[in-house]
Amino acid sequence: MGRVGVWWGAWLVVGCQQAPPIEESGEVAQRWSSRASLQEEIDRDPTRVLIRLQPRRYCGATIARRVVIEGRGASIVACPGNPAPIPGLQAGIFLQPGADGSAFEDLHFEGRGVARDTTRALTFGIFARNVDNVWVVENRFDGTVQAITDAGGIAWLIEDNDVRDLEVFGCNPGLCSGGDAIVVEHARRGGGSADDSSVRKNHISTLPPPDGLIFSVSGIVAVSVERPLIADNEIIMNDSPTIGIEFTRTTGGGFINAPCGNGTIRENHIRGADTNVDVALDCLSGTVDILNPAATVFDQPRLAVRPLGLE
Repeated sequence: MGRVGVWWGAWLVVGCQQAPPIEESGEVAQRWSSRASLQEEIDRDPTRVLIRLQPRRYCGATIARRVVIEGRGASIVACPGNPAPIPGLQAGIFLQPGADGSAFEDLHFEGRGVARDTTRALTFGIFARNVDNVWVVENRFDGTVQAITDAGGIAWLIEDNDVRDLEVFGCNPGLCSGGDAIVVEHARRGGGSADDSSVRKNHISTLPPPDGLIFSVSGIVAVSVERPLIADNEIIMNDSPTIGIEFTRTTGGGFINAPCGNGTIRENHIRGADTNVDVALDCLSGTVDILNPAATVFDQPRLAVRPLGLE
């Protein structure tokens, strides 16, 4: 079954119209003029790895070197100059090759309302292409349509994050995608693997999808990867169409021809989803512990069309 939706790590928006341009009016610039710049903090001293932020609001940053950011309650918000991995759609942090080994802790990403206005909220929290060994730990994401995206980065640790009220664009106006909280996938750009990543102890909740949505909203999605660990996550889905966890080789952007299997999916607690765990047959080999405990159920997929991941 094909996916129709949004993934931004190894996915592009597929089947969508062009995103609305980010507003550049003086009113918007004035509205964010009091915000600090995370980009300036990073660029001020290229030799500094550990960056401790203040509990205030920051505009986002593109990062191409190793950093360890301790947020200490800092919020990353939408700003006119934020990185846009997909034109018109803002990310709080956009990781590029060279940022291997980075870590992000205790940050707050403000994406509430993005489904209504992409200029005033983050579409993505942390978005990366071909960056290895990243730790994303104990962060909070409000709203967004794709909170954490690892496209083509091996051995990520995504642990104890809180994704609240995940949103989805639906198909109006012009956007037809969204709604994957955590995405780990083999990259379509650059061909990087996302094998050996761990997604555990995260808490995810979603807003109700809009009426007539033609693709599903998903909590955690792993695409064409080997040895993923997806464990001890709490996922609360709201209404239909929804899938708790997906392990697949086919997305809205098409088939990703890379090895898939040997995953561990265990002890996840999923409520309210149409399908709790959806494992494609070509990813089932070596995948263990799907049925443990009873709170996680291996259901046959009941949705004809799945969401897209944005990359």
